[in-house]
Amino acid sequence: MFRGYLKSILRNLSRHRFHSAINILGLAVGMAGALLIFLYVKYERSYDRYHAHAEDLYRIVMHQPGNSASGTEWWVVSPYILAETLRREAPEVVGVARVLRQETVVQSNNRPFVEKKFYFADPELLRIFNFPFIQGDARTALANPFSVVLTKTTAEKYFGPENPIGRTVTIGENQLYQVTGVMQDVPGNSHFSFDLLASFDTLHTLWQNRSDWKTNWFNNPFKTHLQLRAGYDPRVFDEKLRRYSFKGFADETAYIVNETAVKRMGLKDPIGQPSASGKSMGRSSEWSRTFTSLR
Repeated sequence: MFRGYLKSILRNLSRHRFHSAINILGLAVGMAGALLIFLYVKYERSYDRYHAHAEDLYRIVMHQPGNSASGTEWWVVSPYILAETLRREAPEVVGVARVLRQETVVQSNNRPFVEKKFYFADPELLRIFNFPFIQGDARTALANPFSVVLTKTTAEKYFGPENPIGRTVTIGENQLYQVTGVMQDVPGNSHFSFDLLASFDTLHTLWQNRSDWKTNWFNNPFKTHLQLRAGYDPRVFDEKLRRYSFKGFADETAYIVNETAVKRMGLKDPIGQPSASGKSMGRSSEWSRTFTSLR
């Protein structure tokens, strides 16, 4: 019986070749499009899921009234003092790390390299995020000032096949940094991508002549990541953030909108959020939601 059905199908295809070709082509294009949409949405939703505690990881965003160049007044920026306040007053925060991005020139073996993904980072960043190390110890790699961790590709670019651990590179205004670790390249499905991480404590030396950058709530070039204790209700933490907002921004009531000037945003939550530079983090929530609705 099956052979009879097959012969009938082949006979119809042979008799109506043109229309059959159009139908088959349309079916193939539709299936390919559906597959591509599925892969796209799956990739978008995989962002940062490789971290062991992804459900408990958050970024801090700050309200900046009138600064809506990217369609939102909420920006992934925060002041230095916020992390210090959380460490002191929020025991439910088991880890908090600040990062500061800079574009700089790195010299290695008398060769200059312009680096756009250079960050200063708190040591805790390597504890709350799971970035696999190839060489060095993630627990101590950023413990000392003027230490730097390289990604695998960056280490090969600077030193080729040689062992980079213990070697030095010149960064910025002729400051020597010692390489203390090499890690795997950051996956593409990460909101936070870098090529070099330098010790955050280095800033205490570089900026020692700057005033109030550690205490001014409006000096906010940093991005703050934090990990809440597993099982802790983040809504309770939100209340603390509201109190910090009123306390830190007491003299600038324009920043108090919807009862808060800073709030948390989960790494697995809204995609397509703006960065501190005003550019997208690299994901589009609108496209993802649109494709997901096509069923």
